[in-house]
Amino acid sequence: MAMFQFNYLAGIIGFILAFVIGGLWYSEKGFGKIWLACLGYDPKTRGANPALGFAMQMVATVLNVFLIGVVVWAAASTGLVWLVPLYIIAHAVKGVASCYWSAPGWTLIALNVGYDVIIDIVIAACFAFIPLVF
Repeated sequence: MAMFQFNYLAGIIGFILAFVIGGLWYSEKGFGKIWLACLGYDPKTRGANPALGFAMQMVATVLNVFLIGVVVWAAASTGLVWLVPLYIIAHAVKGVASCYWSAPGWTLIALNVGYDVIIDIVIAACFAFIPLVF
């Protein structure tokens, strides 16, 4: 088995794409209004500063990008290609479980988990198709 090398270019591109997709997904033209309504948040009233949540999302995305990079590498180097969809399914199930206990309704769960599945696929595609250059 080859020694693990992290594909930094794919990781950086995957990280950026996750935030671009998230910006579109949770925007007013995307699902932003529905998402805020599900959370019970009125955008006209100024609530808590979203900076902490955004920073936590950045850290979680960095960890997710790294884990997907490891899973794609392991799948490619061992031939166990089912590891990638297994990771995505496990991430989705974890999202459903965590949202189910904290969020009212399946709409919010579908929005959050739908976003997670899409970015997991995009990030995995980055690692699968962007060559290792470093």
